[in-house]
Order: sequence, then structure tokens, then C-alpha cells
Amino acid sequence: MTFNQAERANRLRYWYSQDKVIYEIIRFTKNREVAFLSPVWLFIDMKERDITGFNRRCNRIHNVEHFKQILFNGCRFGNIEGMQQHEFIDDLIFNCYYTLAEYKDGVPFTSLDRRDKENKDIREDYYTNYWKNISSYDFCIDIDAHEGKQTFYWCVESAIKIMIELNKFSIVYYIVFTGNGFQINIPLNLKDVDKKKFSYNPKAERNVFIFFRFVQKLLHDKISNLTDIRFKYHPLTLRKLPYSIVNYSSMAYVSMPINTIEVMMEFNRDKYQMENAIWHIKDFGYRGATYYNINNLNMKDNSIEVMKQNNENFLKFASYLEDLDNIKSKRDKI
Repeated sequence: MTFNQAERANRLRYWYSQDKVIYEIIRFTKNREVAFLSPVWLFIDMKERDITGFNRRCNRIHNVEHFKQILFNGCRFGNIEGMQQHEFIDDLIFNCYYTLAEYKDGVPFTSLDRRDKENKDIREDYYTNYWKNISSYDFCIDIDAHEGKQTFYWCVESAIKIMIELNKFSIVYYIVFTGNGFQINIPLNLKDVDKKKFSYNPKAERNVFIFFRFVQKLLHDKISNLTDIRFKYHPLTLRKLPYSIVNYSSMAYVSMPINTIEVMMEFNRDKYQMENAIWHIKDFGYRGATYYNINNLNMKDNSIEVMKQNNENFLKFASYLEDLDNIKSKRDKI
């Protein structure tokens, strides 16, 4: 089912007006940067208007009202170069993202007025020194399908294949449906393991981002070639925000966490179309993302020990991937 822009904007407004949806969203946003970006296809559809000034990054969102204020008001006021006043577009559409990086002190508070000089100075300082404030950085496996049901089926199969490999090492992770694939998120803080080798400084000779690209390539080459190697690791890298609406030109989906392996094995993305989700919101059973391999332990109850163990297990997994060809060769000889 397709909608015109006004209809789609109304459905988005209804979805994000529900506090129970926003409560689930802000579980993920604390101490992370949140971004509201218009999809690329919208720039083509609205070619007669410049909407580049409406995208918003560097947002600090720790409560329900703050999320609504930015999405329903702040994002819809543009700051197009040369304008004396803000322009307001009521039916503008956004996709929501949050960073792989978690920041020790969170993202700085800024006003909704983009023309505010102090606001600009705060953002410039943040983007100059952001990496110094990183307290943890997740590894995200982006599994992306091309158009068509057949390739999406392969995408589901690839996600399951990677899950099986992660489970062998008891790695803690959670999965989010992204509309055209899945993102497997692994909470990590490798800087605690080796500060010299896993620096968060993107200019350091050896840093965590180089290492993650190396592991990403191993996953692509040895486990699943649907692992998207175009996904870039950087201190400001974004990923889809769980429970947000993902807008494609002809369809929109809810970016829903996958809470059981059974759901993944029988996954039907039609259930997660925006229209179906709106009218069957009670069926989703909101409770945040399920962390696989955590033995039903809440991450917050023992987060330091869980993170430490996850760091160690992930490094073992990376070594396993690197040596996988040798392992298979030995098995073939037996």
C-alpha cells in the first residue's frame, strides 16, 4: 500500500504521538546522538523545494516530551541559507537514527533555533571533540537485501546464519528489523581491553574503527555476502532507531526489535508495514530489545561484567573468523 506525503505524515504523527512507543524509543537514546534525516527519495519528490536545511543531528533525547518537541516542531522549521525567517513544512517526513557511540556525558543541550550563534558554537565544539567523550561503541552488522521477496528471504537466512555463529561464542547482541534487512547490534567497549590498539580517535594509527572494518570484511567473505561492507564505522556513524518508522518511497515499516529466534525463523515483514503496525500496535508486546545470550539478565543489572565478557567473546569470535579457512581445511582432511 502506498500513500501520498500528507497521508504518510499523518500516520507518522499518530505513531509518534503514542507515549508507549516513545518510551521504548528512549530506552536506546540515552547518552547517544539522535538524528532526524529526510530519506533520499524525498529530495527527489520535493525537487521544487530545498529541504536540506531541515535535517537535524546532534540531538539529545532523554525523555518523551523532548523527542516529540524536536520531531513535531524543531525538525519542521528549516534554516535554509539566505532565509530571514524559518520556513515550516508540516508534512515533512523523517527517518530516525542513533549513534553506535555512547558518550560519557551525552550530547550537549542545544536550542531548536538553528540560527542561534551559541547553538552553532556548541555543535562545532561537539563535532571537534566528540571522540574524546565516547564511553562505549557498538559493533553493528548491517544485513541488507535488494528489492524483491527472494533476496529478502536470503537476507533472513543470512541473519540466522550469523546469529548461529555469534551464539557459539555466547556473544550478547540484539537484532532490529530495518525495513529492507536487519541490523545486529553488539554492545562493546574494546578500549577497556587495549587502549593503545582500540583507540576511539579516528586519526590514531590503530583504532577500533579499523578493526571493526576488518571484522566486517571477514563476515562478508566467510559467513554471508549480504553483510553490507558499505556500512562505515566512525565516531559519528548512525543506525536505525528501534521502534521508529523507516520510510521508503513506496512503503513504510516499523523498525522493530526481533525478540525471539522463532520470530526470525518465520519472519514476515508484511506484519511490520506501518499500516499494519498502527492498527495492531497491541500485538507487538513492547519491552525493548531482547539481548540474546544474556541468560535473561538485564544489561543494567550487571552491565560492567556483561560488557567485559562480551569484549572477550567478541575478540575470540574475530580470531575464529580470521582462522575459519584453516579450520574448514582441517575438517575436510579428517
